[in-house]
Amino acid sequence: MRSVPESAVADGEAGSAQRQVTRLSVLNTSADSIGINQRAHYSIDQFASSTAVPYSTIRPAIFSASLLAAGREVRDSRTWTGLAGSGRTALIDHRDAAEAGLRVLTDPAFWGAHHDLTGPVPMSWPEALELLSAELGEPVVGVIGTSATRTVYAVLSGMVRSIAASRIM
Repeated sequence: MRSVPESAVADGEAGSAQRQVTRLSVLNTSADSIGINQRAHYSIDQFASSTAVPYSTIRPAIFSASLLAAGREVRDSRTWTGLAGSGRTALIDHRDAAEAGLRVLTDPAFWGAHHDLTGPVPMSWPEALELLSAELGEPVVGVIGTSATRTVYAVLSGMVRSIAASRIM
């Protein structure tokens, strides 16, 4: 992805060419994450850091629009199924993430760093489902997977069973 300053520099408006790669990523990346997405994004970050190109990531929390995007399925079943229990997350509006992304792309002061983005209010999934219920005008029940279900999910996503079980139990 080329940022606006890179385009200007590459077109000869400055003395030397600069490059910046900015990538949309996910929160909580690590090599030993239970989530396959977090592990994959961690691997990409490790590779990118081995290059000479300035590299940034934008790491938004779960988009609040994701709740509404599932609205039809949720309305039909009146159920939201997930693996997260009562842990808290600050859902972010996709427009806020886009605005932050534009800033990272166009302001060299933000280059070469990872930017974690969250919404303004941490809430549990039961609290988020209360809001979704209000938006849909119907009650939505949260169905949370058991420890065994989460272990199976982690193993299916590539984690060694003994490691997955020790982190989930």
